[in-house]
Amino acid sequence: MSANMDIERRHQEALELFRRGEVDAAEQICLTALREARLPGFLHLLGMCQLVRGRNGEAIATLQEALRILPTEPLLFHDLGRAYSGVGDWLKAAQAYVKAIELDPRRAANYLYLGPIYEQVGDIDSAERAYRRALELDPKLATAAASLASMYEKANRLEEAERLTATALEQDAADVIANLTRAQLDHRQGAYAQAADRLQNLLDQLLSPWNRAIVGGRLGAAYDKLERYPEAFDAFTLGKSALLDEKLVSGASGMYSFDAIARVTRNLDALMSDAPAAGSGPVPVFLVGFPRSGTTLLDQILSSHPRIAVLEERGVLLPAMREFLSDEAGIARLLSLDAVARDAQKQRYWQQATQALGQALEDRLLVDKLPLYTLIMPVIRRLIPEARFIFAVRDPRDVVLSCFMHSFGLNEAMRHFLTLESSADYYAAIMDVGIAAMERMPERVLRLDYEALVDDTEGQAKRLCAFLGVEWEWGMLRFYDTAKKRRINTPSYHQVVQPVYASARGRWRRYRTQLEPVLGRLRPYVEYFGYPPDTTS
Repeated sequence: MSANMDIERRHQEALELFRRGEVDAAEQICLTALREARLPGFLHLLGMCQLVRGRNGEAIATLQEALRILPTEPLLFHDLGRAYSGVGDWLKAAQAYVKAIELDPRRAANYLYLGPIYEQVGDIDSAERAYRRALELDPKLATAAASLASMYEKANRLEEAERLTATALEQDAADVIANLTRAQLDHRQGAYAQAADRLQNLLDQLLSPWNRAIVGGRLGAAYDKLERYPEAFDAFTLGKSALLDEKLVSGASGMYSFDAIARVTRNLDALMSDAPAAGSGPVPVFLVGFPRSGTTLLDQILSSHPRIAVLEERGVLLPAMREFLSDEAGIARLLSLDAVARDAQKQRYWQQATQALGQALEDRLLVDKLPLYTLIMPVIRRLIPEARFIFAVRDPRDVVLSCFMHSFGLNEAMRHFLTLESSADYYAAIMDVGIAAMERMPERVLRLDYEALVDDTEGQAKRLCAFLGVEWEWGMLRFYDTAKKRRINTPSYHQVVQPVYASARGRWRRYRTQLEPVLGRLRPYVEYFGYPPDTTS
């Protein structure tokens, strides 16, 4: 047998093993072959094995090496896009898919995989176009129909979601996205046992780490509704564990890191003391708190007022965070800003906020909602001294449990929610900054408790209006009608289209045993915010 024939035989053997799901065996053949020669076919297949195992960083390096040998191979660019998606580098992922489309514009899968990138960055129209183009090129592509269905379910376009999910399952009964969407639709209809059975069956498939995380989170939510709480917590833990590869969570730096929080904390007195005088002109209001503290509900209530425009989690101040929080020198620059530099920062903020809003403010009040802006309340105070804040508060035990329960996108901040302990530590670190800032400018902060909002929505909405200086509007009580007309980019998208309900209050008590490791860590915040103590401790 010639050397070329032997190489081809081994490559076909590895490829067949990969297709049968024997990924480890396929990888070993590739590694053995690559010790003899760096051949692009084996490099590509090795990269695919690494992708399946969730080792995205290794896959990126392997596929880039293959592209140096075959720089015009569209399949390599496609799989490189998948690897970049796996580490959350959406820009490089999009560039890879666009290059794949440039080289092979008729391949439906390139559009199919580009769609989620657009979803991640909030460009929903482009995502829909990408999925529809994939279906045009391949009408039998179940995952394209399922991806459209999933997007419509998140947008509360339920009839379309039902129809497309049925189509996708007819084409491929095992399609992961179609089954995830069907289970979510079942959950929304109260068929929790049916949803749980479907999700449990999905766990028998070979899933990507992210899909396994979503299955775990949704399975836990179904078991929670079925009051099978130990099984629910095990499912949540399984989902989070799927993402605990150290390559996904490595790195202590970044704007939402513990390092950045520590820098703000060390300099908090300097940042909050001798603050500049409030300026003239429009006054932005920042809706802060912590994820899962009721900020999405507040967003919908406020958005139902004709004189209020809510900017939903667009991160307009992220450039300022990078400029001033990356190191101690940045903090020093912030502290030394003169009036001219500060005005320039404010002007930049208003330009970018208006652009992100997508429409003129006219005479409306801007509410900029991003819960973790709590971390930069002192920074906002320096840059926009006249700014005001709505500080959303919820029982810390329910907040931390809810953060652990939900399958957030794995961005820089949400990586802190992969374990119960890191969730509690992150909550404590953020709240230390928020409490200190709130105490130093009480006249500029309205604290609003989620539980009070649930008990007396009208009374709390009137408090909001009084604080914001706008007339009370009865339409604010029909916030769920407003929510049905909007795309909600948070895990609460299917909850805020309903009237207020109280079933999530005190949920932590059902998981008291599982929460035991963090109850002591949270106790100071429970006491500070005035929530009932854990009387069993």
